[in-house]
Amino acid sequence: MKLMKYVVALAIVFCATANVSHAQTVQYLGSGSSALFVELGQAMAALPDTVDPTAAHCFWTKNDATGAVAARDDRPGIPPGVAHTDEIGKIVIAWGSAAGGTCAAPVAPFNVYSNMSLDSVIGQRCFFMVSAGGAGCIQVLTEAPGTAGTVPSLLGSAFTDTPLPANVIAALNNQRMQEAATDIRPEDGKFASARMFTACGSPFTRNPYIQTSYQTYGLGYQTGTTGVGTDIASFTNPGTVFHVYDFNISGNDPLSGLALGARATYAVSTVGVQPVMVVVSPNDGVAGRLASKSDIMISTLSEYMFGGYGRTSDLTGDTVNEHAVTALIREPLSGTYNTFEYSIPNSNEFKTSQDINLCSGAVVNPAQNPLHAASANGGIAGAFRERALGTGQVTGALKAATTDTIGYFFWSAGNAGGFTATNGKYLTVAGIDPILDSYGDACVTAAGLAPGQLPNTAAGLACVTFKNLNLGDYAAWSALRIVSLSPVPAGVTNLIAAAQTVSATAPDFIPLSSLKVWKSHYNMFAIGVTNNNNGQTVNPATPGDLCPGSTGEGGGDVGAITISIHGNADFCTDFATPIGINDKNQ
Repeated sequence: MKLMKYVVALAIVFCATANVSHAQTVQYLGSGSSALFVELGQAMAALPDTVDPTAAHCFWTKNDATGAVAARDDRPGIPPGVAHTDEIGKIVIAWGSAAGGTCAAPVAPFNVYSNMSLDSVIGQRCFFMVSAGGAGCIQVLTEAPGTAGTVPSLLGSAFTDTPLPANVIAALNNQRMQEAATDIRPEDGKFASARMFTACGSPFTRNPYIQTSYQTYGLGYQTGTTGVGTDIASFTNPGTVFHVYDFNISGNDPLSGLALGARATYAVSTVGVQPVMVVVSPNDGVAGRLASKSDIMISTLSEYMFGGYGRTSDLTGDTVNEHAVTALIREPLSGTYNTFEYSIPNSNEFKTSQDINLCSGAVVNPAQNPLHAASANGGIAGAFRERALGTGQVTGALKAATTDTIGYFFWSAGNAGGFTATNGKYLTVAGIDPILDSYGDACVTAAGLAPGQLPNTAAGLACVTFKNLNLGDYAAWSALRIVSLSPVPAGVTNLIAAAQTVSATAPDFIPLSSLKVWKSHYNMFAIGVTNNNNGQTVNPATPGDLCPGSTGEGGGDVGAITISIHGNADFCTDFATPIGINDKNQ
C-alpha cells in the first residue's frame, strides 16, 4: 500500500515525462554517497516505469562482499580486474517490464535504474575518470540470474526484493557509470582528493577568503605514482581499506592523461538537504558517561575529534566518574567527513582537523594507518581517535560500544535503524537539534522515545521536521546531489522528482519544496576553481534559482556559511548580480 501510494502520486508528477525513450534501457547507472542510497533506492522502486504489468514493483538489493557487484576503475596504474582494487558496496537495481512480462522475467522494452553505495568521492571519481576503454567506472554485475535479493530489503521493512533476472544483469554488467550521488560538490570532492596527495603537514590553501587566507594541511597519502595513493585502512573493522585514486573535474584525467570531454561540462542537480548527527554511546546509565549530557559545544566537539580532549569529564564536568573517550573518524575522502570537518573542527573558527599530527615526514605515519592515535596527549589511558570506513562501520561501532564513544553520520531513517535507548544517543550541537522541533519534545515522548533516542519507528519518524536546520541554526549539514552529464538526463530528473514524493512520508531530508536555506559558494584556487556562483539551487524537474538569471552553481560550498534562499535572491536583484552572497566560510 505504501508503494502504491507513491505510484499514484508519481503518475501525476511524471505526466510530462512518462514517455521516456526506450532506445536506451539504462536510465540511471551510478554510485556514490551512502546518505542517498536508501532515498534513491526507494525513489527507483516507486517510479512508474519500474513496475510490471501486474503493478508489482521490480527491485533488487544486495550488500556484496564477494566482488560479484563492484565498481571497477580501469585506468593505467591501477591493477586491472583485481577484486582488492574494485570498489565493493551495497547496490539497488530497479526495472520494469512491457506487456506479457513479470518482475522475474521482464519483457523488453523496459527501463533499468542502478545505484551503488560507495562514498561521495568514489562516486565522483567513478563519474569523472576516463580510460582508454571509456569514461566512468565499469559496473561489475556477475550475479547468477535468479539470485534472490536481501531479506529484509536494504530499502526498509516495507519493501520486498524480487530475484534478479538475466536480462537486467546483461543490461548493466560491463557498462560505464554515468551518474554520481554525492553529498559534497565536485569541487569539494576534488579538493579532498588533492589534499590526500599533498605532502603531510604541508600548508594547503583551503579558500582565499575576501580579507584573509585560510589554510589546511596535506595528509600525505601519496605513493610517488601519479594519482595512486596509499590505501586508508580501518581500525574498527581490520582488513578493510579505502582506495585512494585521484581524478580531475576538468582538463585531462591524472592517470590516463586523456581529456575528460563531456564530463568536463557536468551538471549538478539537487535532491534535498540533510544534517550530520553527533551520536554518543553507550547510554547504559553508568555515572559520568558522555550520554549523561544532551548537548555539546562546537569547541568541545572539535577537541574530541582532533584528539585534544580524551576524557568524559571534558563534556560532563564529572571528574569523580571519569572515563576515556574513543572518537570515531571517517576516511578523509568521505563526503560525511568533509561536511563535518569544515563545519566543525576545520571551520574558519577553529582551524584544526580530525587528521592532525599524523605525519612521518612528508607522508602519513604508517603506525597511524589505520588511525589509532592517543587522545589528550596520552594523559588518560584508553582515549583514542580511531578510523572507521563508511557509515556502516561508524554505526556498528557505536551500537557495539561498551566504553564511551563519539561519532557522526548523516541522518536518515536507515542510518538510525538498530539504535535503541541504550546503545546510542544523539546530542544537540551548540543547543540546536538538527531533526526535531526541540530535544525530547512532546512528539517523541508520545512516540515512546527517550530524549536523544534516534527515531526509527513510524511514530518517531513522524516527529522529524528539520525545523532548526531549515531556520539556518544548525552548523553541520549539506545538500544531497546527483552529478551527471549536461543536459541532465531524463532518468536523473525523474528520479529526483520521485525522491521528493517519497520524502513526504520518509523524512530523510528536507525536500526542495520546503527548503529555505542554502550554502554560500567560494573559489578554490588550490584546485584551479574560480567560479563562486550560488546559481541554481534545484534541478530541471523543479525550476528555481537563488539568483534570478543565473546559469547554475559553481565553486565549493562544503562548510560554507548558511544563507537564506529568499534573502540571497533579493540580494541578486538589489545589486544586479547573478552570483549572490558567497565566498564565505563558517
